[in-house]
Amino acid sequence: MGCGCQSCRTKSPKQYQAGVEVSSSMRRVLARTFLALVLLALLLAGAGSYYAASLSQPHPDRFADSVLVSGPLLKQAASTDSARSYLTDFAIQEHWTSCGPASLRNVLVSLGDSVESEKALFHGDLSGWLKSLATGMTLDELASLARTKTVDRVEIVRATSLVEFQSALRRLSDPTTRIIANFDREPIYGVSVGHFSPLGSYDADAGLVMLLDVTKGYGFALVPDSLLYQSSRLIDPVSNLPRGLLVISSKANL
Repeated sequence: MGCGCQSCRTKSPKQYQAGVEVSSSMRRVLARTFLALVLLALLLAGAGSYYAASLSQPHPDRFADSVLVSGPLLKQAASTDSARSYLTDFAIQEHWTSCGPASLRNVLVSLGDSVESEKALFHGDLSGWLKSLATGMTLDELASLARTKTVDRVEIVRATSLVEFQSALRRLSDPTTRIIANFDREPIYGVSVGHFSPLGSYDADAGLVMLLDVTKGYGFALVPDSLLYQSSRLIDPVSNLPRGLLVISSKANL
C-alpha cells in the first residue's frame, strides 16, 4: 500500500516500483560501502598494531654493547633493597601500548599498595583507559595518573645535564622513592619506540642503572647512566617534549 501523499498518487505503479528499487539499491550500495570502510579501518588498525607491536620485540643483536643482561654485576644490583622490593610481584605489560600503566602498577605494588590490574589504575575512567591502549601515554599523562594514587609526591624530572640526571637517580637509595624512566629504546636496544619502565637500583660509582623492563622478553638489564640519559632526552612526538624520569615518593604503605 502506498503512503497516499500527492507525489505518490501522481506516479504510475511502474514509476513507484522503480523508485522503490532505486532506493533499495542505494541502501545496499551505502551498506556495502560502509562495511568496506569498516573492514579497511580494521585492516589498517591491525596492520598498524602488528607493526608497532613488532617494534617492541627484543632484538639482542641490536642492544648497545654497554648494556649488561647477565653477569655478577646484574645479580649484585638485583640484591639491593630497592630492586628486591619489585621482585616478589613484578608484572609485564598486558598490552603493547600499556608500558606506562604497567610501570606505575609495579611501582605502587613495590610500595606496598594493592593493584589488581593496569585497568584498575584508571578507577572506572574507561575513556582514559582506552586512550592509553590506542596511543600509549606521555610522561605528563602518566604523572597525572600517578597523582590520583595514595602517594606523597609525584615529580617529573627532565634533566638538562648528565649531572642533574645522576642526582635524580641517587634518590633511589631512599626506600620510600621509586623512579620510572620514560625513554626511547633506540640508543639502548636499537629499536626506535618510546617506552616506560621502572628503575630497580643505581650504582653511582659504576655509573650503572638497573632497568626493570616491563615488556616480555627484555627482562632486567644494567644500563650506563649516560646512555639512559641520552635516551630520556629524545623528544616524544606526541607531547613535543623530551622524555625523562617520573619520581614517586610514598610512605603510606611501607
